[in-house]
Amino acid sequence: MWTLFEGMHFLTKQEVQHALQQYRVSKGANYKIQLSNPRKLIVIFDDDSYAWMCMESYIFASKQWKIRKLCEPYTC
Repeated sequence: MWTLFEGMHFLTKQEVQHALQQYRVSKGANYKIQLSNPRKLIVIFDDDSYAWMCMESYIFASKQWKIRKLCEPYTC
């Protein structure tokens, strides 16, 4: 099963998007992009049986993308 966690790092935005896609497939849920720009990506999974939000940011110091906030069902 594909796993995501707060603090997880990625080298590129494409890697972040691939991880989100794999996570979506593993959960069988749909998602929508709430915000996407060169420094931030916010994705919301909104399905009848699964509500979830993930916020990723580009960190200039490390030159990597990092999952800053991850709200799984019933934890927000």
